[in-house]
Amino acid sequence: KPSPVLLQDTFYPRKGAASSSQRLQVTAQYLSPSLTLSAFQVSLGTLTQGTVSWGLSSLSLSNKACTDSLCAVHLLTFQLPANPDSVELSEDVTISVLVSGQVLGTLTYSYVSASTPTLVSVSPSQMTTSSTGASAVTVFTQNFPSGGCYAFSCQGDIGAMSVLFGSSSLLWSAADTGKLLAVTFTPAQTSA
Repeated sequence: KPSPVLLQDTFYPRKGAASSSQRLQVTAQYLSPSLTLSAFQVSLGTLTQGTVSWGLSSLSLSNKACTDSLCAVHLLTFQLPANPDSVELSEDVTISVLVSGQVLGTLTYSYVSASTPTLVSVSPSQMTTSSTGASAVTVFTQNFPSGGCYAFSCQGDIGAMSVLFGSSSLLWSAADTGKLLAVTFTPAQTSA
């Protein structure tokens, strides 16, 4: 009989904001189909507070007709708290999932600090080669080029920025959109 296992590829999401709790899920295989929520515990080792533990939010068996661990596939869902060490700390943490006091497996989650520079979106998200040189691209960033930065608060940092397309430097403009910095440029013309 195979040993119960967490299917690592099903763990989602693998990273998120350190400042807020996140709903996470992972699939487990070969557990008894009769297990209930009370059999599970999730724990997180922290730098400042030791081990923090809590239970699952939900547990569901994918095949309700399954009566043996060989066919049992469970979806485990739990709420990960905001980073107990600090909302300003980006770090990878190890989450342990326990069943009846025994470690079923561990997962790695990346907390991302609220002040970490982040690429929020790119518009348009794709472009044909025939559009390059004619159509503008806008990149929306947060905390870039430094924490809390947007067009008018960090003019010195933005003035030193350059946008490269391949090895070519491009003309660009920046605009404050509230909490985001919008950098707009026209990619160099390319041929197919």
